[in-house]
Amino acid sequence: VRDRLGVKENEALIMVTTGGFHTSKQESLVSSLRDIRDKRFAFFGRFKHIEKVNNLILVPQVAIYTPDMINAVDLCITKLGVSTIAELSTSGTPYIYIGNKDFREEEVLKKYSEENAKSIEISYFDFIHTNFIEPINELLSKQTIKCVKNGASEVANFVVSVARSL
Repeated sequence: VRDRLGVKENEALIMVTTGGFHTSKQESLVSSLRDIRDKRFAFFGRFKHIEKVNNLILVPQVAIYTPDMINAVDLCITKLGVSTIAELSTSGTPYIYIGNKDFREEEVLKKYSEENAKSIEISYFDFIHTNFIEPINELLSKQTIKCVKNGASEVANFVVSVARSL
């Protein structure tokens, strides 16, 4: 995946995925991230084709299988969603999550993230205004060992175990 995106192993690759989250100010966000030269940001979403501009990469969700993308990145910025958190957790990928009080699963996923994952919460305001560089640096400074035997099976087992614990 990193080869396909043109990202070297020694470059920090951060996936940004906010499916279902209204990001009307995304253009401003993208513009701000262009100035950060020591990190590559891969926006994973509804794009027509893979496009690279400076340190930004637009990646269509249909172009790369989500668990493969998550395994390829060093960190993810995301909203709290069951499947994304399951995939991040099973791969060991640290993440920054955007709080959303209107999301009904928020409380359970936030508690899980705080207790079991290398994660940091930020507000929607901080996300839109790129006030997350320090949390990125904090999480990237912690050594992460990622290992997934079979991504689909691991995610399915994780979802079942969380569902049983509720």
